[in-house]
Amino acid sequence: STPLPLRAALRGIAPYLDGVGARWAAGLVSAMLAGLVALAIPQVIQVLVNSVFADVVQDVPPTDAARADVWWAAALLAGLGLAEALFVYLRRFFILPPAADVENRARITLYRRLQRMPAAFHDAWPSGQLLSRAQADLSLLRRWIAFGSVMLVVNTVTILVGMALLFGLSWQLALLYLAAAVPIMWRSFGFRNDFRSASRLSQDQAGDLATTVEESVHGIRVLKAFGRGAHALEGFQGRAETLRGTEVRKASVLSGFIALIVALPEAVLGIGLALGVWLVAQGELTVGALAAYFATAAVLSGPVESVGQLMGMTLAAKTAIDRHLDVLSSPATVT
Repeated sequence: STPLPLRAALRGIAPYLDGVGARWAAGLVSAMLAGLVALAIPQVIQVLVNSVFADVVQDVPPTDAARADVWWAAALLAGLGLAEALFVYLRRFFILPPAADVENRARITLYRRLQRMPAAFHDAWPSGQLLSRAQADLSLLRRWIAFGSVMLVVNTVTILVGMALLFGLSWQLALLYLAAAVPIMWRSFGFRNDFRSASRLSQDQAGDLATTVEESVHGIRVLKAFGRGAHALEGFQGRAETLRGTEVRKASVLSGFIALIVALPEAVLGIGLALGVWLVAQGELTVGALAAYFATAAVLSGPVESVGQLMGMTLAAKTAIDRHLDVLSSPATVT
């Protein structure tokens, strides 16, 4: 069937999402606060370096007030770290149970639908395909609701807020960091199409492989009686090798995109170090701002590096929804 847009696919599973919205939103807010707290830590470092360590840079013995500020900054950083951990815990607390409920409702609905379908439907559909849709696809949907959908939104917001903070520290260094986003955005369009097709093919082939295993297990007495074990093994091995090739191709597409979004920002940071030192020497940038720039970039590295994986997970979940709806949309010719 023709793949649906993501929004239309989500409308197709809307009955499973009843009562999930409030807890999902609470988990999203918790994850968002965790990301914002992580971005606040570099700003504390900037103030600490510029104010408390200013005397140390000028070879002036630190005063009692400076020592007290260090302890206050350390306590504040520890408090921010604990707050971040708490928000991460709350994200899981709010989202994991309803995501499991969605999976359970979808699985029961699919099983009920299969029982209502006539024998002709089951003759046309390989049992392994139905098993794959009931198990692997719905488990993937649960993981996407509990993690992928939330973190894709949170990481996008974190990157935008982080870029605003970088521009507040140094527009020159922020522009340099932003330059790495252009080739990444350009490649993301091709990646989306390549990974979506590979993901659908992989999930379909996994269903075919499950069908082969089930047929062999149910017919094991016939295989043994007629000595067809080697022939069955040859057919299974061929399907397994085909699935392996598809999985390797899918992994290659994803790894190539991840390599791009990891290598470019890291290379830019290397150039940014040289530029930042020059700006400090010219008096256009403080040492604290330079330290905060690299600390902020370190916080952004996680969200930036995970964009490819989250996009891949979203596309795979979209394929899983399509495959699930393929079964539900099949007409019941006998009522």
